[in-house]
Amino acid sequence: MFWFDLYYVFILIMMVVVFGMGIFWLYIYTSNRKSINKKNRKLSFFPKISIIIPAYNEEKHIGTALKSIFSSNYPRKKMEVMVIDDGSKDNTVKIANKFPVRIVKHKKNMGKIFALNNGIRKAKNEVIVTTDADTILRKNTIGLLVQSFTDPKVGAVGGIYKAIRRYSFKKNPFKYLLERLQSLEYFGFSLIRKEQEVLNSILVIPGSVAAYRKSALKKVGGFDYDTVIEDYDITLKMHKAGYKVRCDKNAVAWVLAPQTIKSLVRQRTRWYRGGLQVLKKHFDIMHTRVGAVTFVWGFEIMNMLLQVVVFFMALIHLSGRIATNTLIDFLITLKYWAVSLFSLKFGLLSGLVLIGLFLFTIGTINTAISIKIHGSSMKKMLLIPFMMFYSSFLALIFIKSFFQEIFGKKIQFIGSMKAES
Repeated sequence: MFWFDLYYVFILIMMVVVFGMGIFWLYIYTSNRKSINKKNRKLSFFPKISIIIPAYNEEKHIGTALKSIFSSNYPRKKMEVMVIDDGSKDNTVKIANKFPVRIVKHKKNMGKIFALNNGIRKAKNEVIVTTDADTILRKNTIGLLVQSFTDPKVGAVGGIYKAIRRYSFKKNPFKYLLERLQSLEYFGFSLIRKEQEVLNSILVIPGSVAAYRKSALKKVGGFDYDTVIEDYDITLKMHKAGYKVRCDKNAVAWVLAPQTIKSLVRQRTRWYRGGLQVLKKHFDIMHTRVGAVTFVWGFEIMNMLLQVVVFFMALIHLSGRIATNTLIDFLITLKYWAVSLFSLKFGLLSGLVLIGLFLFTIGTINTAISIKIHGSSMKKMLLIPFMMFYSSFLALIFIKSFFQEIFGKKIQFIGSMKAES
């Protein structure tokens, strides 16, 4: 009886916390919607910049990426564009040389972080813009990114990324759906960063569309080699060093979203394992109190742990049900569970699912708001029912990544900040 009562207390506390955080972020948006919703600002600040593009066997994409950069409305005379060829074995360099770029060649593949650090070290200008070789920048993106550097306390600025549309429903229904679901997810990321910016607590600025103050990068030691998501790590390092981190929702980059389940699993495994590495590395934020970052990051940690706890409780419960019931009994139990859930007379498993529904509802609201402030079509929301299955699949990838990071093969890192190409 004690454990049964304790379970209900746990469910109640989690519901209150999840609902409370949802209301809190909704309040942050509504009370700051004018600044969050504002359109493109007038470009008036054009410092000399160095654009760094790490590239490894990117012959299919590098030309399109460079074309978008040189088609931007940023003064060409103030741009130094550097392609860091990280030991490519295809025609990446040959294609890049068709543009007025500076090629920095590595004799062998040393990894993206090494390429970034080498590019930063060789860059001539104070403002550094980073992007990927398969990313397309909107015409005004570079100019929008650098406007925040008029404030000397700003160390990093991020834009937002959207998924390139490559498939139609008729051409390939599955890939179309997978691509559009990721696109919806990316919209949610955009609003989250703008809400976090209100509290000066942006946790991640995407490396595919980011700008940094070179002196700030040097102060924090550049990109480290002990995590696999360097953009998350460098953002927290900026906060801890006392710099402001900003986000411009109008600085848009178009990226290639994973086109297969295998590539999606690989990408998210890297994201989630990297997130756990950053969690371990920067756990001191919880007691050093880095402004609102401590509060926001604490909630992110709670969300990670909640997924693990819910997984274990659901697994134990389902295992017990399967072991002690026939298939028919189990199906009857599922029917009873569905009825009890909607009547709010929930048991163990339905209570856990109710928490998931709370989280899903909050995510749906955030996505709808983000689509609206970006001026995009609300027809995208028609895919929201599929997001429930997509989100559940991502949760399973997180659980897999959690155990891989704790018990699996450790990721090997190469290179050093001082190494030469």
